[in-house]
Amino acid sequence: MSTDPQFWALIWGTVIAAFSGLGIFLGWLVKRAWPFVQRVVRFIDQWHGTSTQPGVLDRLAAVEAELRPNGGGSIKDQITRMDARLNDISQKLRAVEPDSTNREEIR
Repeated sequence: MSTDPQFWALIWGTVIAAFSGLGIFLGWLVKRAWPFVQRVVRFIDQWHGTSTQPGVLDRLAAVEAELRPNGGGSIKDQITRMDARLNDISQKLRAVEPDSTNREEIR
């Protein structure tokens, strides 16, 4: 081992410069990567859900439940009822509607 002060100054200067450069690089990397990390965390929170908002799979299950008949309360049941009513109205209109060849004369 050398006892030369210039040697030790050079070694410590190199070590300090290396750690400073590494710290600056890591700081720059974190600054550049932070928005991406935030987006990933937000995506994971939305996928799994939070205490105030259900996750994606829970919301999809709720939508899927609305598309199946359940005895009257689902959107599927309401559309089926509206379709049946529309068919009834169409049949009644056809029964009272004059012949389609006379439509131009009625207008």
